[in-house]
Formats: sequence, structure tokens, C-alpha cells
Amino acid sequence: MRPVIPLALALVALAPAVAQQPPVDGFEVPGWSGGAYLDPRTGGFSHCAVSSAIGNVTLSFVLDKSQDFRLDIGADDWRLKPGNDYVTTLVIDSHEPLQTVATARTDKRITIELGPDEDFIKALREGLFLRVLAEHVGLSFSLSGTSQALLRLRGCLNEHRGASSAAR
Repeated sequence: MRPVIPLALALVALAPAVAQQPPVDGFEVPGWSGGAYLDPRTGGFSHCAVSSAIGNVTLSFVLDKSQDFRLDIGADDWRLKPGNDYVTTLVIDSHEPLQTVATARTDKRITIELGPDEDFIKALREGLFLRVLAEHVGLSFSLSGTSQALLRLRGCLNEHRGASSAAR
């Protein structure tokens, strides 16, 4: 996974990043690392995530226990205002652009909530490039290895969501 064309990385503002806890069940897929994560408030299963970093930009795919899918994109040199929303356009190869709203979760990371969008996940698995355009940011990610990473992400969710339900 590599950002092919960083057009500009100029965003605004404050607040410290929230540190992500380490996964409870980590895994590696070529070019990706991931795992299952617990909710720090309840100690129960929260989500599975898989991430790839190139340079200072990280792209993560996340599936939560409700099977909602999201993209997290971050960079160490971003300065976002946590809580701000940014109109974002996602384009996979020559597919129709998808306009979404990204929310700055920290000063270094935006999150794009896509819900249970199997069509978008399928397009990612089959695609070659993902372009993300938001205000003063334009990034292009190679989707090489994404199919295997997303399959492993789904497996992680199935494994841990089931264990969480069985424990009740």
C-alpha cells in the first residue's frame, strides 16, 4: 500500500493524538498488519483493523462488531482540529466517485464511516488504486494486497465477534 501522488498535505490545528492500544490478536498479511481490538471501557471486543503505512501516511480499514466498515487515514505531519468534518471524495480506479464526510478523530487522523457497504469493500478488493480527495489533501494509494488484507480482516471479525457472543 503506498501513497502514489501526495498532491498536498496542508490541514489545520490542535489536540494530541489518542494512542491506539495494541491488538489482542495481531496478524500480518504482505504489506499489512492488523488485529482485534478491545473496548478500553468495557474490555469486550470492539473491532478488527488492518493497516498499511508508507512514509508518514497510514491507511487503515476497520470492521466493528456491528460489521460497519470505515477508513482511517492519518499522517504524523497533519494538524487537524479534532471533531471537524471534511467533505471527502473517494475514487477507486474508474468507478463513480463517492462523496463522503470525513471526521478528524485526532489532530493526525481522519475517519470515513461507510457502514455495512459490501459493494465498496468489493471494489477495494478488486481495485488497483484508491484516490482520496479532501479540501487541501489529495492522496492516491495502491491497492496491491488489499484483497488478502480485507479477507483477513473479515476473518478476524468473524472469529472475535463469535467469541464475544459465546462468552455472554
